[in-house]
Amino acid sequence: MKKRSLLKLFTTTTILCSIILMNYTTAYAQWRKDNTGWWYSEGNSWSTGWRLINNNWYFFESNGYMKTGWLLDNGIWYYLHSSGEMASDTVLIDGKYSTFDASGKWTGYLNTTNNTSSSNTLLSKAEFSSIVCDKMHELVNNHRKSNGIKELNIDKNLDQSAYLKSKHLIDNNYFAHDYSGQSFSDLVYSLSGQKINGENIAQNYLTESSYTRSSAQDLANRLFNSWKESSGHNQNMLRESFSSFGFGFEIASNGYVYATQHFRIN
Repeated sequence: MKKRSLLKLFTTTTILCSIILMNYTTAYAQWRKDNTGWWYSEGNSWSTGWRLINNNWYFFESNGYMKTGWLLDNGIWYYLHSSGEMASDTVLIDGKYSTFDASGKWTGYLNTTNNTSSSNTLLSKAEFSSIVCDKMHELVNNHRKSNGIKELNIDKNLDQSAYLKSKHLIDNNYFAHDYSGQSFSDLVYSLSGQKINGENIAQNYLTESSYTRSSAQDLANRLFNSWKESSGHNQNMLRESFSSFGFGFEIASNGYVYATQHFRIN
């Protein structure tokens, strides 16, 4: 089957005008960050305990901050990745393979004599996604630095809105910025409560059937290069007026990847 890569962008003066005309108030839950860490606001309060966000489980301490690393809760050990998502598969932690069931419960260590390079170690989807996103953040900001442009702030809320837009593309079987009479900015606001000023989207594919670090980095590089090699998309990544950035993607059942970059002027 012939592989294909599709991409689109949307950033014009009409976007800025539509943003200016918007006068939204919102009670949407959203990610927030300070010098201590991340928390998830819900109206005038913050999340505590377990929360399911975008099909991933997170745990928030009593002070509201997102937990990472090992967690002992009601006599059961769990592990939260650096991105906060709960582990529910086999994970390499401190040189040992730990196994977790679907509920996140730690079930012990995996005995293995496999000396395969860490670049080919099998990953959970959450680990794979985290590596792709981190690599994309790095690629975009390195691209800006090499062109003498200030780096973008990585915004977890825009990561979330970009993921939701990618999922919306798959769920509704289309590939465009606007949808059913809604502008791309109105659509994103309705999905996530986030206001954006620019968007890049792309369709690509997985080169391997399993999730590994090398395949994650390969996917991030291919998506980034497809945008970089298109003048309009590249302009979005290098636009000096943009100050915040997020990236997200989802994988369709046929192995195709739908990816989104969101940009905002703060």
